Amino acid sequence: PCTVPLAPGAWELEVEDASGHPLRQVTLVIEPARPLDYHFGTCRVEGGGATLREALATARPGARLEVAAGLYLGPFLARAADVEVVGVEGAGGVHLAAPGAPVVMAVRARGVRLRGLSLDLDRNTGVAVEGAEDVAVEGCRFAGVTGSGTAVRADRADGLALVGCEVEGVGMCVDLRDCRGARVEGLRSRDTNYGVHAARSPGLEVERAEMEGRGEGSGVLLQSCPGARVLGNRIGRFEYGVNAQDSSEVLVQDNVVESSVDGGIHVEGAAVLVERPRVLHNTVVGGEVGIQFRQRVWGAELRDNVVVGVRVGIGFELGSRSSDHHCVQARYFGKWRDVKCHTLGMWREAAGLDTRSLEADPLFVDASAGDYRLSPESPCRGAASDGGDLGARLPPPGSAGP
Repeated sequence: PCTVPLAPGAWELEVEDASGHPLRQVTLVIEPARPLDYHFGTCRVEGGGATLREALATARPGARLEVAAGLYLGPFLARAADVEVVGVEGAGGVHLAAPGAPVVMAVRARGVRLRGLSLDLDRNTGVAVEGAEDVAVEGCRFAGVTGSGTAVRADRADGLALVGCEVEGVGMCVDLRDCRGARVEGLRSRDTNYGVHAARSPGLEVERAEMEGRGEGSGVLLQSCPGARVLGNRIGRFEYGVNAQDSSEVLVQDNVVESSVDGGIHVEGAAVLVERPRVLHNTVVGGEVGIQFRQRVWGAELRDNVVVGVRVGIGFELGSRSSDHHCVQARYFGKWRDVKCHTLGMWREAAGLDTRSLEADPLFVDASAGDYRLSPESPCRGAASDGGDLGARLPPPGSAGP
């Protein structure tokens, strides 16, 4: 037997018989061994779920795992810090699945980045982040086959970033618990019960998402999320478009909320006093109530919105508030406590608000096609508090945004 270590490469060897007589020459090609420890920079992963599980199990902090196209059966666990798992473009893409398991990909280390992966869900969770900071999920696709399950669930995951992901056919897109400074940007979802559901997650940002529901749940549900920002989203066909509960100093701005069942934008102080929420420059189309503040809400700022096609335009119950510079077209302009006001004049008399608001058709470019930009003849042009236009400030067709 050969006892001399041979480096990778092509070796010319002479084969002898037992007596030492040469028989023939052969070429021996030695391939570089695939290391079982992936801490040396970038590693390409292919060959199925066992290979990816092995790579994740042995990855050192900072490793980059490039996953070739194919189906990988899990479940998987990312437990080394700053590891990047990237799906390499190829026919059919990179699909991860874990039939029968509660989670497809679990993340337990800070700084992990998942990018360009497709996760197939079967009543389970796609990505579960627990106790790990600064995790990023970018450009991933989540598809459910049963209409249930959760795309991304995070618990105590400060700084989580979910960017440019697509979700379809699941019960919930994003479920956040105790996640400070989380960010959801550019989410595209359809056929879900909930878009973004967050609890005890201060400073959450939900921006430039497009979410279409099933007529139940909420597009954005905030529970005890002070300082949350909901900006530039398009939300349709949920029970509530934006539902902020017990969340002070939230900002809801430049959103299009359409075809909500009960409420377009709903702010409520049920368990605690909600202070200084701001609802600015939104366009609400269809539903029971356009914009509503319920129970203990103090210092609310409501201005520059367009509300059409609803039963009640604006609703207030308790607390201090300022409201002006709106365009409302509804069966009742507003509801002040228990008093329904058919007209803007009745509303002004009952609530003492909206001295510069309008009761008119906003004249959208093409509402039937979902184009809620203002036509040149719209009375909403130049009617905002800053001299600009009322409603969500929408980008030109074909550009980024709602």
